[in-house]
Amino acid sequence: DRIETDDGRYVALLPVYDETEDILDDDGEIILLKVEEDKDGETYLCPIEGDEEFDEIQKIFEDRLKDLFFED
Repeated sequence: DRIETDDGRYVALLPVYDETEDILDDDGEIILLKVEEDKDGETYLCPIEGDEEFDEIQKIFEDRLKDLFFED
């Protein structure tokens, strides 16, 4: 998934495994990354540095997943 806020662009990724056993052992953690651009305009992904920014983005993605998987 991806979102854009006033502070930047972000993606939520799931790990990919080749082995079935690794899939079953996965804890279901989502990886949150910020989309950045370098001076040449190349796009890359980097960790979200600040705790407050991370918590805000995590909440947005959690709400989106909740809306996707759980109906009232």
